Amino acid sequence: MKPSRVLAAAVCAATLWLPEWAASQTVSSFTVVNADTGADIATFTSSGTVSLAATPRINIRANASNVKSVVFTDGSSSTRTESTAPYAYKGNSGSAYTKWSPAAGTYVINAKPFAGSGGTGTAGAVAILTLTAVLIAGNWLLFIWAINHDHMLESSLGYFINPLLNILLGMLFLGETLRRWQWLAVALAVSGVLLQIITLGVFPWIALSLASSFAVYGLIRKKIAVDSLTGLLVETVMLTPIAAWYLFFHADTATSHLSQNAMTLNLWLLAAGIITTVPLLCFTAGAKRLRLSTIGFFQYIGPSLMFIFAVTLYHEPIVWQKWLTFMLIWSALVLFSWDALRHNRQN
Repeated sequence: MKPSRVLAAAVCAATLWLPEWAASQTVSSFTVVNADTGADIATFTSSGTVSLAATPRINIRANASNVKSVVFTDGSSSTRTESTAPYAYKGNSGSAYTKWSPAAGTYVINAKPFAGSGGTGTAGAVAILTLTAVLIAGNWLLFIWAINHDHMLESSLGYFINPLLNILLGMLFLGETLRRWQWLAVALAVSGVLLQIITLGVFPWIALSLASSFAVYGLIRKKIAVDSLTGLLVETVMLTPIAAWYLFFHADTATSHLSQNAMTLNLWLLAAGIITTVPLLCFTAGAKRLRLSTIGFFQYIGPSLMFIFAVTLYHEPIVWQKWLTFMLIWSALVLFSWDALRHNRQN
């Protein structure tokens, strides 16, 4: 049975215990409003363009449901909490919107819905969780495809690179600082990837795609104010329609019909769901409690085992250029771990 069938069955099986509160507070879209007249200009779900020449004074309304307040952030230090509808990014007085005359450019506005007034109570984060669901699904599917097409070594390389990407994302988006030896570790990892590109003429797209998708997933899960169990549940629910469509309408093989399988095979399928879910629960729980750079260096046990399996069990060929790539990345991991231990002892 192909691993893709296992993924589909596992995703479906993991959603049977959905509680009623899993998706309550939501911001479904944003509406750009003419602040002079109060008339709606355009509604966007994620991004859009507005002509400031035609409407120089605008405001943005978050279209929310089942909420009593919405907290707006825009990447700056300012935060605005709206506790009465309409929930406007720049505020309002009744039906009169506060006039905002933005300069030409790009603005990223985040709206987080809450069940209570003043940004209290249960927080909704469905819009962001949608992104994490796409990220983790893409990561799963690419990994399964790579293993099924004899790319286990490159998959291993991707998860070796992932901790170093976590370090960079922690520095860029979470204010985490890198010490001198950590910078050297990142430089070694980058050199390993460049070496493979230059000497083999092959861009390791599988490795970099796996590493980047899981690193961004970890970053977003660290920023979302949702516990690990709830977040993973909502992500899985979002993937269920796609997995169900694939399982019941596209996967047409002798083993894709669970009612016709042997009980032992179905038990293996259910076990695949558990094996997939438990590590993700542990990861998302750890992502809320630890530095992103620290999380990264707990993750190289998995790719180490994958590397051993690829060479010893599946006998994938490994040329000297790939050996050098792995050696550079392993050196980066050792260097970073040594620096972390040294720093902890000093402090």
